[in-house]
Parts: sequence; C-alpha cells; structure tokens
Amino acid sequence: MRTSHYGNLRKYIKKSFFEIAYNNEYSKEKSKLRRWEKPIKYRVDYFNLPPKIEMVETLIDEHFKDLSSIINLPITKDDKNPNFRIVLTKKITL
Repeated sequence: MRTSHYGNLRKYIKKSFFEIAYNNEYSKEKSKLRRWEKPIKYRVDYFNLPPKIEMVETLIDEHFKDLSSIINLPITKDDKNPNFRIVLTKKITL
C-alpha cells in the first residue's frame, strides 16, 4: 500500500509536533508535555522581506489546519490580537 504525499506530510507534522512538545531547546533532557490550553491565534510577521509572500502564508495556514486537527485545538490566523507570532527573516551569514 502506497502512502500519499499528504499522508506523509501529516505524519511529519505530527512527529515534529511531539518532538517540540516533549523536548526542550535549552536542555537535552526530556521534559513534561507542555500543552496550550487556549485557542491559538497566530500572526505572520516579515523582517527584511517583502510584506507578504502568498505561497509561504498558504503553507503556514495549511500546516496549522493539519496541526489543529491532530491536537484538537482551534488554530486561526489573527493579525490584530495574536497569542503566537511567526517571524520570517533572511538568513544572514556573518
């Protein structure tokens, strides 16, 4: 049986979510699951980039739709009152 690209993407999103939820970027030790209890309202900000990149915003929106269904928590875009910000910027080599 062949898994669709969409199925692989959902598996990747789920795996990534659990890696982030159970790990701590400041320590190699496993941590307790941190759960977001309230609906997530996100905004995408651009730093040193064009003001809005439609393809990027569409990908972010689709990832959040999938994640919302996986974790059973509302995740919506809210440019006026977000409680989660995504900042996109260029990589600068020093």
